[in-house]
Amino acid sequence: MNVRNTAKKLLPRLKQNLIIQDDTEDDFLLELILSALDYAQRYQNRDYSCRHFKDLPEITKQAVIMLATHFYESRDAATGGYFADTALAGSNAREAIERMLALHKIWRC
Repeated sequence: MNVRNTAKKLLPRLKQNLIIQDDTEDDFLLELILSALDYAQRYQNRDYSCRHFKDLPEITKQAVIMLATHFYESRDAATGGYFADTALAGSNAREAIERMLALHKIWRC
């Protein structure tokens, strides 16, 4: 399974998380998921292009959804997200996402 298929399987979860009910932004949302999956792969030192979606750890899926959500809500890059009270929300989100991704990271010497 390639990464694009994984992104398509994560699309309904992202739309549910963002409370989006129409299909007008699906292409944009897929690009955000692909970017988040790329980040996860690089952070975890893994290649998700060969893995089956069902083999992707649930915590990694959730981290990808959180990161794609953050990308969507932070398109202006001025704050930590659309609903954020402060710019610190961005670093708080990153810290939480990286902690989740670290659980399945391949550590290299």
